Amino acid sequence: MYPRRALFFALDAIIRVVVGDDGYRWEFDPRLPGLLRDYTALGYRLFGLLDCADFGLALETEQERCDLVEYINQLLQEADAPSLDAIHITNDVTDPRFVWNLRRRYDFSLSTSIVVATDDRYKALQFNAGLGHVESAEHVLGEVCQPSLAMAD
Repeated sequence: MYPRRALFFALDAIIRVVVGDDGYRWEFDPRLPGLLRDYTALGYRLFGLLDCADFGLALETEQERCDLVEYINQLLQEADAPSLDAIHITNDVTDPRFVWNLRRRYDFSLSTSIVVATDDRYKALQFNAGLGHVESAEHVLGEVCQPSLAMAD
């Protein structure tokens, strides 16, 4: 019934926060575009999960959320990476409703889908949503997973 699989990436695993003389910005590892292209070629739907607390964000309006999604998509485009099919911004990564909505919209199997996460909070999402399993971001992404706050010298 749902032949496709999905990868749900915790965005704190692939976004690096950089603070320097030119200000605060987000960036991706230059190897990320190739990795995302490989997963797309294997038939995965790609989704992003952004927990506001991971980035110290307090988004109050829907417009702020839309602006952030646009910014992330712009970063991916500038890095020549495939777009994420959807980005879910939340304060509660354990709530499964968005996963079910995405399944209806994008037609993928829950039981064969994977959450690529940075910590154990996402195991509750996997259980609550009925997703296949959770993989450590370090295991799936290797050196691409190096989120850090890099300070300029």
